[in-house]
Amino acid sequence: MKLLIFTVLALFVVFGAGSASAQSSDASDSNLSSKYTYDVISEFVLKLNQDVVVTDDIMMRFSNVTSDSRCPSDVTCIWQGEIRIQVDVKKENTAFESIVLGTDDVIPVFGKYFIRLLKVEPYPQSTHQIQQDEYVATLAITKINKILSPLQQFKSGVSIDKIQCKESLQLVIRASDDSPACVTPATKAKLIERGWAY
Repeated sequence: MKLLIFTVLALFVVFGAGSASAQSSDASDSNLSSKYTYDVISEFVLKLNQDVVVTDDIMMRFSNVTSDSRCPSDVTCIWQGEIRIQVDVKKENTAFESIVLGTDDVIPVFGKYFIRLLKVEPYPQSTHQIQQDEYVATLAITKINKILSPLQQFKSGVSIDKIQCKESLQLVIRASDDSPACVTPATKAKLIERGWAY
């Protein structure tokens, strides 16, 4: 009986942990603020083929505009379009790695650092063909402090399938109320076997 009570209490702690509210330095960025607490380290502007050192050990280069389908500012369009650029990133003495970014993307770079494309100028006009050397990208690099608890993520609007767990933990859903939790693989197997989670 004591073992059963202990097990139930342990499950309550696992599933109910993390009720503290998250703080974010940029509440408008729902992709980050709903999953993490973070600090914006640097916001910077890059011309095409320009390099910048964005932290003590990370260098970044704006290397290409891969597509620009944005609706010209002097035209009425059904779809606003999008722009995607290629950015090359490296850490210390490693080789550059290429990533493609759009303005809606939040891309992890080297563990706790994330990169976001904020905007690309100039904005298209129907009377002018933008040349590659005219493009200027505004980017931000962000340091993630911690991943919010599964329950915090869920309550802030993250869908179940997008909830992030800390490294080495796995997501389970409690069968009784469909609430999320992150547990070890061994615990996950036991919970599923007993029908308490899926």
